[in-house]
Amino acid sequence: MSQAPLVLVIEDDPDVSEGMTTVLEEDGYRVAAALDGDAGLRALRDRPDIDLVLLDLTLPKMSAAQFRQEQLRDPAIARVPVLLMSAGLDLRRQAEGMGVEYLAKPFKPPTLLAVVERILRKPAARSPA
Repeated sequence: MSQAPLVLVIEDDPDVSEGMTTVLEEDGYRVAAALDGDAGLRALRDRPDIDLVLLDLTLPKMSAAQFRQEQLRDPAIARVPVLLMSAGLDLRRQAEGMGVEYLAKPFKPPTLLAVVERILRKPAARSPA
């Protein structure tokens, strides 16, 4: 029996992080969480079983763009898909610049779950580096 996918939520607002964690866990996902980009990068490196990163655009200590640059420099984690999230303007352009998908905040739980499922079903999401 295979384990449920593991989603890493990198979000600096504890209430938003907890809400996403609850929604994902109730749908059967395993969830790890980090409150800033630096902690998120460490978690991604420490947990080779992470299947997807949900990344807030504006984070303390390390921006989403810096996170993505560091991720792409490390072949062991470069292929883990990222979903960029923000309530800010210009999200599409920023996500395209990072080579990731995006989801505008605020979003409803079914929308989050649908996007997560779609990303995880892509063949590239689980391809080895």
